[in-house]
Amino acid sequence: MRLGEILHLTWDRVDLKANVIRLKAEDTKTNDGRLVPLTPELTALLKDLYKVRYLTEDSVFLV
Repeated sequence: MRLGEILHLTWDRVDLKANVIRLKAEDTKTNDGRLVPLTPELTALLKDLYKVRYLTEDSVFLV
């Protein structure tokens, strides 16, 4: 993933059950949607972040 895609990632794009990030065309520089597989370590990290996230915040990473 590109840095901009990571920094603007929202929770609705993260599928923790399927262990993928589903990027839509509007999320990418090339305007092509794609699936980004998650490693087990990254899945565990994102699950931990999801537990302590702000309920009013859609962004995964607060910048």
